[in-house]
Amino acid sequence: MRPAMLDGSWDEALRASPYWLRFELGGELLSNTDQAVPRFLQAFHRAQTVANALFSSTASLTAILAASPEAHRDFIAPTADVFSTLRSLGFRAPAPWCQWSASFGPRDGEGLPLHWQALDINDPAMRDVLLWVSIAYGMPISPKVPVVSFMTDFEAGVMLHVYDDRGMDVRALDRDAIEPLYRRFDHWLLDYDRPRMAAAFEQG
Repeated sequence: MRPAMLDGSWDEALRASPYWLRFELGGELLSNTDQAVPRFLQAFHRAQTVANALFSSTASLTAILAASPEAHRDFIAPTADVFSTLRSLGFRAPAPWCQWSASFGPRDGEGLPLHWQALDINDPAMRDVLLWVSIAYGMPISPKVPVVSFMTDFEAGVMLHVYDDRGMDVRALDRDAIEPLYRRFDHWLLDYDRPRMAAAFEQG
């Protein structure tokens, strides 16, 4: 069930769960510099395909977005108002149902607090906007927005997060929620993390 309110510990249980997949998006064969478009297209296709599978039966999807209060100083994509810029790219969602200020995570406790918003998004096109900006941010691809995004189905206990063009994490509270993805998209899983993933999904 979706909580009534969120705070800086909203993803604590998901991060503590052993049921965690890490996908390779851009891959090792396509360069971020001289093969930017093919790399972006591959990364976007993989992220979109996994997101569509993960959320195929989702009735209520929450986008959790984070932006720095000093986004105007961002090194890559300085932006006066992150959320307004996101809307200018076509991102449409109801008003946030929760807002708070917190660092990015427990290991970033001394970092600058970010502005967080939780919004309902049930349109796959809006999911795609968030995938685009997450992948494009560190690439020579535009438009871009300095926003961190998570997509969470609280009812199913799953979360998807693209950290950049290199990869994407999918986390779940229960093994059954994402084991089909582990098997269906085995060829996209990050080789470095295969021992950890095998320990979670091959035993028992």
